[in-house]
Amino acid sequence: MTQTEWTIRLAEDGDGPRLGQLHVDAWHEAYTGLVADELLASLDVSERQAAWSSRLPIDLSEPNRTWVAEVGDELVGFAGCCPCRDKDLAPEDCGEISAAYIRAAYYDRGLGYALIGPTLRHLRACGHRVATLWVLQGNERAIRFYERVGFKADGAEKTGHRNGHPIPERRYRMTL
Repeated sequence: MTQTEWTIRLAEDGDGPRLGQLHVDAWHEAYTGLVADELLASLDVSERQAAWSSRLPIDLSEPNRTWVAEVGDELVGFAGCCPCRDKDLAPEDCGEISAAYIRAAYYDRGLGYALIGPTLRHLRACGHRVATLWVLQGNERAIRFYERVGFKADGAEKTGHRNGHPIPERRYRMTL
């Protein structure tokens, strides 16, 4: 597949239901074997759809952005960015890739690069000098991808919780 076979655009009003479904599907595809099966089973598509719908349309006066990738009528990936939310980093200097997911059928086809590109360009345009992101520990596919893009682990780790299950993550950082 070549980049010309998909379309990358800003998420817009009406994308919430498809983003919510994709978000849950991508967790199942990427995290099976890395997080508890009970956690994956507890993910609620309607909750994710409502959460995404409440964020859209994106107010272009705000620094947050989400891009989606479509093939025909199918939403196959998304990536978003925002000012860094970590307390130990200055949000005016540091932006964050807040989410990046694609359907497994599109792994290793260049779609990840196509989605990350606009997020990094937007963070630079907002004046950020550094970009960060958090990766689920053990998610070797994602780690290899982000390292190829130029991110490096910076030593920060955290364990969040979702539906009562731990989610251990490691932070990656790159200079923009």
